[in-house]
Amino acid sequence: MYSGNLKFRFSELVDKNGTVKITEVPVELNPSGRQIDTTLSYTYDFSDELTVSSILTYTNELNHIKDNKDVISSFLGLKYNDLKLGLSETNSFEEINFVIDYKKSF
Repeated sequence: MYSGNLKFRFSELVDKNGTVKITEVPVELNPSGRQIDTTLSYTYDFSDELTVSSILTYTNELNHIKDNKDVISSFLGLKYNDLKLGLSETNSFEEINFVIDYKKSF
């Protein structure tokens, strides 16, 4: 998107006469940059039970803001039967995210 207009419509609760008041808020859309995401991903099935996945993403002008720094994020995942493990990291936060998901079907 290079430019445009958008209207948000907000409604309030119904008053005692059954009238709903609607307020429109116009918003100008003029991004200063253009976000471009470049992603490299790879998945390998070692067996029917074991899969490893990796993703590396480079983002330029995050959120379409020209002066935002470039962001590099990565993900490494492991799936073994019903157990899923995931580890992600990005240079825009100072923390590493780790997720474990286990599902048992009956």
